[in-house]
Amino acid sequence: MPNSPADEAGLRAGDVITAIEGQAVKEGSEVQQAVERTGVGQNLSITLRRDGREETISVRPGNIPAQ
Repeated sequence: MPNSPADEAGLRAGDVITAIEGQAVKEGSEVQQAVERTGVGQNLSITLRRDGREETISVRPGNIPAQ
């Protein structure tokens, strides 16, 4: 979503999150749970697969913008 925390962190459509804080992710719900545990404003290390390559980025969860 444009202007969302994910957008601002550089996540793109098609990215596949494979790990958060070094822990393998098997289900999408694990991503949401990790973000909720981390809380707004705390850095979170996310490993993802993009265009066939693995990358690790740091994101800072924020509030979800009102729609």
